[in-house]
Amino acid sequence: MKSPFPFRMIKEGRGNTFSFRAPVLQDRPSPDEYEEDTTVNSPDRAAVRRIGTYACRTCVAFYYRIDDKRCFMAHIDAVVKEPGSTAIPPDDRVVTDAEGRELQARVLDVFRTEAQRSGWTPQAGPKAVACCPQLELNNGRTLVGKYVLAAIREFLGNGRLEMLDEKDGFIVQQQQGRLEFTFDWDEDADPGQPPRPVGLGWYFACEDQGDRWTFEVQR
Repeated sequence: MKSPFPFRMIKEGRGNTFSFRAPVLQDRPSPDEYEEDTTVNSPDRAAVRRIGTYACRTCVAFYYRIDDKRCFMAHIDAVVKEPGSTAIPPDDRVVTDAEGRELQARVLDVFRTEAQRSGWTPQAGPKAVACCPQLELNNGRTLVGKYVLAAIREFLGNGRLEMLDEKDGFIVQQQQGRLEFTFDWDEDADPGQPPRPVGLGWYFACEDQGDRWTFEVQR
């Protein structure tokens, strides 16, 4: 599937309240190959009407539409830090229930701080979408995403979270809050090298918005 539209790409561990403005950039033809297009950064990426992320395996992608001109979006990462451990993804995302509940409380606190800082509440808009394709390992051990999603649901407090099954990312058209594209999860992909969606035809402009959405669980 191809599309000629640019979108604002949220990197792993990044997130923020984002603003959009009119007039939006004109939709334009895409190249045959996926690429980062620096031209959409100029003159104003706020004119790009779509926002999204991809390559979420154990991370959580979360979008919340505040109104037609603002949204919150994050690519939330959490990792277990244990002295001397050589664990690699996804094993370094395995948590106990106690560790998970501590993580949940921290994520919830950051959500509340961000909403207060940016002047919105979780009741402000109807659209909330998330994905996290791997919530546990085949042996049943629980991964961090379960507790990040629990924090999101507690923050929303109203059951309006739409979960995308077996997807590792998505793109939303902001003005209508319309889910416009989803990235399928490749279970056999090398976890150290998430596959680039070559050939999808999406331009993107990376958003460098700090790293407040990377959480470490100390063991």
